[in-house]
Amino acid sequence: MRRSIILAMAFGLSLIAPAQTIHFNSLRRAQMDQEKGLIILVLKDSWALVPADSIDRCNPASACVRYFPAPGIGEFSKDHYFHLSGNDLLFTTPGSGMVYRAGPDCIARIDQSFDHRVQAGAVEFTRRDTIWRHGGYGAFSARTVLTYFDKINGGWEVLRPVRGEEPPPALWNHRHLLDGDSLWLFGGTRFQENNPGTGLASTAVWLFNFKTRTWKRVGNLTPEATHLERRDVQIVPWQHGKLFYPTEGSIRIFDFRNNTLELRTEPVVVTMVPGTIGMPGGSVLHYLKRSEEHTSELQSRGL
Repeated sequence: MRRSIILAMAFGLSLIAPAQTIHFNSLRRAQMDQEKGLIILVLKDSWALVPADSIDRCNPASACVRYFPAPGIGEFSKDHYFHLSGNDLLFTTPGSGMVYRAGPDCIARIDQSFDHRVQAGAVEFTRRDTIWRHGGYGAFSARTVLTYFDKINGGWEVLRPVRGEEPPPALWNHRHLLDGDSLWLFGGTRFQENNPGTGLASTAVWLFNFKTRTWKRVGNLTPEATHLERRDVQIVPWQHGKLFYPTEGSIRIFDFRNNTLELRTEPVVVTMVPGTIGMPGGSVLHYLKRSEEHTSELQSRGL
């Protein structure tokens, strides 16, 4: 019998420390590399790396902040997803297979791919210096495969599961959580059986194990967790198989490993904007708070 995600709800008060603010001029975007424990900051004409475990002790002039020139990188901050790959900062064009490297003199396209160019609504993440994608749609069809970008040949390759394993159905606009060797997929849209032209909301939760290359359907989202299906809800990967999203006056923490939902109340409203990041393995929330049109503040708040 398949178990459901999420079963239990725990309500509790949490005393939240005052926010600390770090001002970066022309900060356009921030992303978290969970494996490396680094925060990627995309500025107007450069990018920077900040250790997540010392963000509360850093400032823009500190030695802990490493800057890398990249003229014009800020123009790509809104609709592109950034990845740390070795010593390179790569970013992709949404819905296509185009991959770019942010160099000190120019931004250069590095892919030579003609397959998987159209993957609108795909899940995208970084694992072990490699860009990965799952699902998406385009050219009147949807994808069921898990692909990765090979920097050596410049193409997208398919990671096939072991023989006999049934992968998830074609999904797009779904969500994910990467937890070590585990990839959780949930929400999004799937095709209706016997009517492939009609899309239906998906409540299934799938788990892929990178070590064994096997898929498993572990359950379905329960009504308490249906917020996770919505693309307009900004969910944030956190620590040890958890993710959270803020609501007015509270933070909801979903624990996929233990199949629980926790609601933490907060004395003030946190304004979240695109580029929110979470700190893995710790009890600190880092987030961007919009202060004006082209300036954001990197803030941290203890949970």
